Amino acid sequence: MSSGLTAILPRPLRTLIGAAFVMVLAGCSTILAQVVPSHNQSLDPAAAPSGRYVLDPEHASIVFKVDHLGFSRLVGRFNSFSAEIAYDQTRPDESRLEVAIDAASVDMNVPTLDEMLEGDDYFRAGDFPEITFRAEGVEILTEAQGRITGDMTIAGTTRPVSFDVTFNGGANNPFSGRYTLGFHGRGQLLRSEFGLKKWLPVVGDEVTFEIEAEFGHAGS
Repeated sequence: MSSGLTAILPRPLRTLIGAAFVMVLAGCSTILAQVVPSHNQSLDPAAAPSGRYVLDPEHASIVFKVDHLGFSRLVGRFNSFSAEIAYDQTRPDESRLEVAIDAASVDMNVPTLDEMLEGDDYFRAGDFPEITFRAEGVEILTEAQGRITGDMTIAGTTRPVSFDVTFNGGANNPFSGRYTLGFHGRGQLLRSEFGLKKWLPVVGDEVTFEIEAEFGHAGS
């Protein structure tokens, strides 16, 4: 109901309508609480069952930034990727991670720039359709902080890359019904080490990337 129409109604009727609206909202909140039970993430690695965890692509993102002429930082993302974790609750530091990124899914929100990045001067997506990262083990720094180092391959060149990880916790996901692990990751690489040197130095060499990810338990 529009504010103009409400204004011409008698005050008792406006009060009644307002009270009814509040009751409807309260009812919706009660129903939602019944449908979606509360849950508390555990930061204890031993609480997570061992096995294979698969990335939930609907709740994940890979975003990267690079300096542009010192004026700003260009921001891009990859729209298509997959990942798996092999997890042992008795030895979480020996967990294995594999990531595969569709090189042609790079998205700078500028179509001509996307085509350049997919082409011969950068990802060479026609010859190397995937950017990969593989790590065997994680350095546990604190209860919820760690560092993962692994081999990243871009356009046929492989180099070691490290990134810092925050473990957001694990719990049974009320939507999927699967035990889910959540992470935030942040790291840097030098694109020149992978042969991606076009526009240096006016466009920065260091690329910062941030990752948000949820992994669901997929069995042993």
